[in-house]
Amino acid sequence: AQIEMAPEAVVVSAVRASIAALCNCDVYQVDCDAVSERAGQQQYELSVPDGVIILKVLGVYRTGRKLLTIPRIEFEEAAQKAGQPEYFMRSGSIVRLAPVPREAARSSVQCRVAVAPSRTTTEIDDDFANTYFDLIVRGAVVALLEMPMKSWTSPTQASLYRSQLESEYSTARARAKGLLDGMRIVSGMSAPR
Repeated sequence: AQIEMAPEAVVVSAVRASIAALCNCDVYQVDCDAVSERAGQQQYELSVPDGVIILKVLGVYRTGRKLLTIPRIEFEEAAQKAGQPEYFMRSGSIVRLAPVPREAARSSVQCRVAVAPSRTTTEIDDDFANTYFDLIVRGAVVALLEMPMKSWTSPTQASLYRSQLESEYSTARARAKGLLDGMRIVSGMSAPR
């Protein structure tokens, strides 16, 4: 197949789609800025770099201890109390803690999130791009080869690349999970266990 015949706009769209699919594997992770708890305040805004959106909260840590998620009804019940937060719930870029903090604590809440480039961004993080360059390219090639009725369409090659791509996505997911499982938050910094 002659993919080089594809118009630049179509190739750019395929690359963007490939990056989005890869980000759904939770591989693009960032640590949000630490947040200081305030007595009686339950909600905290997560801060991520410009040009990305939060896909998932991978972990919320309070003074180095990982907070848990619980069903909404139980969370709302716990949120009626004041004390040491043990649970979190996310809505957009807001994290709610329960029980509600009784005392203020400086830089006590830290979050690790999976992110993806926003629809309007034209750049991605260099480390992410360099780490996953081949996988991004392979995903774009698959998308192009799978386009129906184009001069570069090739279902046979697309199928071959698709199976390699799915295997590489699985490896990327496992690697990202290993990075997450192998990390703990210590005084505002990510550190290996």
